[in-house]
Amino acid sequence: MPTRDILVGAADWERACAGEAYHFMRILVNGLAAAGPMTGIGHYTTQLLRCLRAQAEDAEIYAFPNRWLRQARSLWVHLRSRLERRNEQPTDKAAETPSPQKRGWHGNVLRALRSSGQWLLTRSFQAVCRSGFDLYHEPNYIPLPSDLPTVATVHDLSVLLHPEWHPADRVAHFERRFRRGLKQCRHFLAISEFARQEILRTLHLRPDQVTRTYMGIRPGLTPLPEHQVQQALRQLHLPSRYLLYVGTIEPRKNLATLLCAYRALDARIRRAYPLVLVGNWGWNAGEVARLLESKETTEGIHLGYVPEGSLAALY
Repeated sequence: MPTRDILVGAADWERACAGEAYHFMRILVNGLAAAGPMTGIGHYTTQLLRCLRAQAEDAEIYAFPNRWLRQARSLWVHLRSRLERRNEQPTDKAAETPSPQKRGWHGNVLRALRSSGQWLLTRSFQAVCRSGFDLYHEPNYIPLPSDLPTVATVHDLSVLLHPEWHPADRVAHFERRFRRGLKQCRHFLAISEFARQEILRTLHLRPDQVTRTYMGIRPGLTPLPEHQVQQALRQLHLPSRYLLYVGTIEPRKNLATLLCAYRALDARIRRAYPLVLVGNWGWNAGEVARLLESKETTEGIHLGYVPEGSLAALY
């Protein structure tokens, strides 16, 4: 079932229960995940907004927050990334362990910024909610507090089922807010049948409460003419043949296993097909960094975060 039909249907159901006549529908979508350098959920949110606006002829799709809050969010994401790297990695030699004092102030700053930022976002969001919306869609797991009928996209439950794959502050955030957010939601979206079954089994929801909505392919990710591909690869200093991984470098992506499997290949294959990793360094990526720097995996290449325009050529 298309996402728009679910959103429209949920709001229509609310109005029918209240005995209201049909009127021009207003849907509020939290677009925070699309602020700053985008990971998978950011791209999901951006394309969801694009498609809803294109399809919703009888509805207004409003993205929270406004421009200045989006800019503040983008700045926060950049600052958080730098502070988390400082907090996780030694400042001197790689073999040394930073003292609790050196690690402590970074964590304190992160907590203070996160707390004040969450307060500001919540107050701003609740003010927007009072502007006559019919439905609120949260595309990033945990809805902000709201009295509006709410639909949330739950991409997976790895924070609950495998907390060791996530930074402690993210786990703590889920422990404080996720269960409360569940009670606020009238319906849930899952991006795969596996995720849907996991959600039903773990959260003890009824089958009619969770709808699977597969993700599509965003514009621009289509095959390119060969000369464009080769030009892009030359700009990235890449050969014509390689193995490709795209995503954040962090434990839950299981990259250590990928690198160990790659290292087990014959050296001739590795020379012919270097392993190219595309994505920012994430939390606790030290093991992957050590494997990349080891002599056994010298054919591994980490490009970092690649602009959107280069992804089609890479694929």
